[in-house]
Amino acid sequence: MRLNLVRLTMTILFLMGLVNLSSSQNCFNTGLNNTVVNLPCGQNCVNVPVRIPHLKATTDYRVAPRPYTPYAYVTPGGNVPTEIYVDDQFSHLLSLPFNFCFYGNTYNQFVIGSNGVVTFDATKADCKNDWDLRTNPIPFIGTGTCASQSDEQYPPLAIFGVFHDIDPNSAPPPGRKIEWRVEGSAPCRRLIVSFNEVPLFGDEDSIHTSQIVTPLR
Repeated sequence: MRLNLVRLTMTILFLMGLVNLSSSQNCFNTGLNNTVVNLPCGQNCVNVPVRIPHLKATTDYRVAPRPYTPYAYVTPGGNVPTEIYVDDQFSHLLSLPFNFCFYGNTYNQFVIGSNGVVTFDATKADCKNDWDLRTNPIPFIGTGTCASQSDEQYPPLAIFGVFHDIDPNSAPPPGRKIEWRVEGSAPCRRLIVSFNEVPLFGDEDSIHTSQIVTPLR
């Protein structure tokens, strides 16, 4: 008798689609994917060991080192928010094809800042993305308007990647590109926001490359 565990794997993955995996960039791995178990004649049951990861809620996060295994920084089909190819600028409001859970709330829109940040606060679209972290405590949003650069200090509801003063408009190298894309299929989708070869402000010889990856349902 052959017991194919593909159906078991699919069932577990479906259930995992109802749970937020905020602690990892990788999809849930049972350790049994596409495994075939051979049973002797007359035996109808078998114990199947399954590895269950430590699941996390989206109300708290922790910082932990990870091996450097980035996804591609530049892809042919990546979305390019060219409006932030200027200094200290947030992008237009961008839409996701699903809901993203972040600190107990769900969002389906986000904004990219040209200084290496992603925020789910829709009011920051087309605002200035200030770089200065020296003068005010965190969090600080000034007057909460887009009137001037000083009104937007530290965006709330944000994922700070390598947040520092970079300038996409400063004599960009040939590989300069900021892009975002969604890869995979549910429940193994991920939002990838890449900053590739972006010069630092005032120092065109120093080049910034970083990536923000969020696991999604």
